[in-house]
Amino acid sequence: MRLAAYYGDHMLFQSDAPMPLSGWSLPGARVVASDDRATVQTTADAAGHWRLQLPAHAATPSLTLRVESSGHRLLLRDVAIGELWFAAGQSNMAWPMAWIEGRGSDIAAARDPQLRLLSVAPSAWQAPRADAAGTWHATTPQTVRDFSALAYHFGRRLRDALDVPVGLIHASWGGSRIEPWLPAEAYAELAPSNAHLAENPHNRSHAPAALYNAMVHPFTALPVRGVIWYQGEANLADGPHYGPKLEALIESWREAWAAPSLPFLFAQIAPLDYTPYAPNPPPDLLQRFWETQIDVLRVPGTGLVSTLDLNPDRELHPGEKREAGERFAALALQQVYGIGNQAQSPRYRRHRVEGAQVRVEWLHAQGLRSPDGGPPQGFELAGADGVFHPAQARIDGDAVVLTSERVPQPQRVRYAWRATPAVGLVNGAGLPALPFRAPR
Repeated sequence: MRLAAYYGDHMLFQSDAPMPLSGWSLPGARVVASDDRATVQTTADAAGHWRLQLPAHAATPSLTLRVESSGHRLLLRDVAIGELWFAAGQSNMAWPMAWIEGRGSDIAAARDPQLRLLSVAPSAWQAPRADAAGTWHATTPQTVRDFSALAYHFGRRLRDALDVPVGLIHASWGGSRIEPWLPAEAYAELAPSNAHLAENPHNRSHAPAALYNAMVHPFTALPVRGVIWYQGEANLADGPHYGPKLEALIESWREAWAAPSLPFLFAQIAPLDYTPYAPNPPPDLLQRFWETQIDVLRVPGTGLVSTLDLNPDRELHPGEKREAGERFAALALQQVYGIGNQAQSPRYRRHRVEGAQVRVEWLHAQGLRSPDGGPPQGFELAGADGVFHPAQARIDGDAVVLTSERVPQPQRVRYAWRATPAVGLVNGAGLPALPFRAPR
């Protein structure tokens, strides 16, 4: 008799949700599970597989679960009940604490028995799996060194704010495209245009559904509070076609978890000259990619973390993982837990042409200002010829008013429309305004 491999001592279950257990025993064997309040039982099927659920618990720092079958008994010790999040993506999500230069003090300070960590072993598979390898750990300097830096700082901030146990399941594959994270059915619905990926021998992980099958599907048996996602660099050349893929991933994961409103928070890929990684790109490829990421916010229950100011060294793997993780946490605290007032970046709402000037209105614009207190930078205007010129800008409440002597009859406006733009506008929380162009 055994449990699925991702069960173990120090694991965490989502509070106020049934606690599912699954594993294998002798075919037809009776399986009994219990905690300090309840006992439930089931019968293994003809293949010896079984599933059952213990009743929901409120947040609890530690308890013991018992499972018995065919004369064998297993104990899960020091099990916590709290807030469970799933973190996935490519290398910027995978980047471990030990690889962040100058952050040794963060590792030394990582001591929290109520922050539970599970890293899913990288794996690809041709069909959905019921099991996945991984070991749960309480947070110590030793266990956090190889854990996702962004996910750790996200969890640490949740722990500070919520004062309940927090669990993080981290499942990432460096360099992975979004397609292998999609269930096969979702990929099939999406992708006549992506059929070539199924035949790509470049990497087994790039086959459709391979990463979903091995690294996501096993965990859909566990209720989670939400998902954080940092991926996109490998799909940069998709430009505006990335958005439908991300929307399909969100919808399909929500279906897999049987949670139609599962919170899904994702990161803007960092500003960088990606020319070496996307041969012969159009001049505004990255900006169009950001644009399609922003478009995905039309899906209810989603949120976007801006990284526009979090890559000062212009690296493919920015070192500012603590800041990114804390932004994810602030967004989760606001949108999921109702804590905090301002966690979203200013976002273009609409604009109006008023003679020789353009008024741009913003969402999430409380305390709108420039970072240095001077006039906002990075705005451009164009007339009927479509040629953009720098604009003078002033803030007026939740709007920015623009003029340009070289564009007396403006028709088009854009902001931060560069691969590595300077941040010229932030809100009261210091979050950078998202790039935009209008009309498109």
